[in-house]
Amino acid sequence: MSYVTCGVGVSESGDPEEALEEAMEWGLESIDAVFCVFSPTANDPDEVRRELKRAIRARVPLGKRFLMFGVSSSGEISTEGYHEGSVVVMAMELTRHVALGLSIREGLSEEPERVGRSGLTEAVRSVEANPLVALSGLVRAQDHMDLARAAPAHVILMPDGLCCLENQEATAAMLRGVMQELGGPLPVILGGLTGDDMRLERCYAFDAKRVYSDALVTWVWFTSVKCGHAIHHGFEPTGHQFRVTKVEGTRILELDGEPALEVYADALGMEPEEVTTETLFTYPFGIQLPTPHGEYVLRTSVETDPAEGSIVALNKIPEGVTLEIMEPGDLEASFREAAKSAIQAAGNPEEIAGVIVFNCVARHEIVSTDRAVKLLRSEIGEDVPIIGFNCYGEIGNTESGALAHLNQTVSLFVIGNELLGR
Repeated sequence: MSYVTCGVGVSESGDPEEALEEAMEWGLESIDAVFCVFSPTANDPDEVRRELKRAIRARVPLGKRFLMFGVSSSGEISTEGYHEGSVVVMAMELTRHVALGLSIREGLSEEPERVGRSGLTEAVRSVEANPLVALSGLVRAQDHMDLARAAPAHVILMPDGLCCLENQEATAAMLRGVMQELGGPLPVILGGLTGDDMRLERCYAFDAKRVYSDALVTWVWFTSVKCGHAIHHGFEPTGHQFRVTKVEGTRILELDGEPALEVYADALGMEPEEVTTETLFTYPFGIQLPTPHGEYVLRTSVETDPAEGSIVALNKIPEGVTLEIMEPGDLEASFREAAKSAIQAAGNPEEIAGVIVFNCVARHEIVSTDRAVKLLRSEIGEDVPIIGFNCYGEIGNTESGALAHLNQTVSLFVIGNELLGR
């Protein structure tokens, strides 16, 4: 029996109907939900929205509700590999064991905490299928560990990446709002920041009604189908640790009381003028989390100012934090490890219905996304539908369960086609 059926289609010419048609060829008879990623540089978002809505409406019975949304990217991911300037669509046919909710809320840059709270509330309240029915499969679980691992909800967040780059506290504030609204044990929370092909002009999201900017997409899953999430980055600590002693916004001015760029360059055996963006991507900073696993979250830097002696980071890093220079480990293996961990977190389903990938655009500079998809397929299976995009930052639960805003990381969501306890 199929509990979730997914299909993925891609149109290199940017035709949403062509992508949807290809997605339907995976064996879908009807459409309950469609997730679309597209390039904002090559495709007009309102045109993509209108054509996709028209194509879906032509394929579902009149009056039947369907969930549809899309986000802009910095490179699109499908089962076939990596694309630029394309439209990629994942269509889903669901059973009563899956209940979905969606909201898109604007105003993220000005009121991120409020948007996080209201976005979650609106997404949960939008669920029309009975979430208790969707979770009813849990009663069939015979393994106590399956019940212990079960998450009653999965929350996928896709905030406007450009807003969060310009307001470095927005992502953390948005996540704080989500957690405050929950007010208790956290479900699995993951996602990625939308992109705009590195043009840094405007990111988009859309639903069936209209196009949004400066917005947060909140996609909620209630399900007793086996689903799992994992993150991985593949970088290793070098042992070069420094205390942040002076910052100004996202500019790291001093490490251990000395000009930050000089300290960083000296640790790498370089001159300050030799440090390039490629250097910063290859040797990012890491912050060790106080967890049993000794995990590191990465903090990416994007440029230097030799005259000032500073390093400019993507995220605001507070004074007093200890940073460690990281170096590439087996980055290719990190994609495979993320897939293995997500499958394990899902309870090792024998069949996987689909995979959603949020891959940092900076990783593409080190491991091509096309290669990354091949590595993922080697673990999840050659014929599993994959959709995702290269993003401006990632969101995910670490191995210890800590919720974090991440850089240069892959965040993966595996959707099984099997009920918990089977």
